[in-house]
Amino acid sequence: MDTVLLILVAAISLAATWFLCLRPMRRGSCSMGNTAGNGDAKLRREIAELTDEIQVLQAQDVLAEDRPVRRGRDG
Repeated sequence: MDTVLLILVAAISLAATWFLCLRPMRRGSCSMGNTAGNGDAKLRREIAELTDEIQVLQAQDVLAEDRPVRRGRDG
């Protein structure tokens, strides 16, 4: 009987962890360390700025070496 109880407690713990922690985290709606989505907007803005900076640096590199532009997979 003790083994059945232990298995039941473990199964309930795993189910609670899945529904309360892992599933929201996979959906991107986890509230750990993120207050009302402000971190997402800030992160997107930083990524956009860094992407622009990379494009400028690549263009400067092309001009400095006088070679054709190589584009990545996403254009």
